[in-house]
Amino acid sequence: MRQPLNWMPAVRYQRFWREMPAFALPSFYDGRLRINLRGRERSGIVPLEFYRDTCERLVSILKGCVDPVTGQGVIENVELTNHDDPRELGPTEADIVITWRDSPSGLEHPDFGRIGPVPYRRTGGHTGKCGFAFVHGSGIGSGNYGTRSSYDVVPTLVNLLGEPKTSVLSGTSLLRDISPVVATTEGRGPFG
Repeated sequence: MRQPLNWMPAVRYQRFWREMPAFALPSFYDGRLRINLRGRERSGIVPLEFYRDTCERLVSILKGCVDPVTGQGVIENVELTNHDDPRELGPTEADIVITWRDSPSGLEHPDFGRIGPVPYRRTGGHTGKCGFAFVHGSGIGSGNYGTRSSYDVVPTLVNLLGEPKTSVLSGTSLLRDISPVVATTEGRGPFG
């Protein structure tokens, strides 16, 4: 099934990509930039010898951006991909992947001004305002622990697996707020 992505801001600028040294690829969660590299893109304009400098300049610009609401930087992490030979990057892959800090709806740069705000758009067949998470296991007490962000689900699963949380993972484990179960004398929890 194919559905248009023209509701995404990055797609709205697609007709200008051939004139831009870099452009944003459509993405749902993170930021993805592709360099308009000569010899790789149909209308590439950045020569291979300027590829690394172009990436570094873009990262520097992004690190200078702040959230207009909070005044804090918008970048949590930046990953530069395939710098050995960027011509080997697949046709839909990004040269630069950005993990945003929190959830900025706009960017502000001291030299280039403000972009946004851009409203969030929920995709898919979501219904209602809230979902739920049911977590059951040894040492986890039953109860309603209130409303939490859906971003907290993955850190909770990572925590349950006993793995460390990485810095690029959004959210906080629900387990930090869950009351531990005190074992009975038979060594069983509250459900026998």
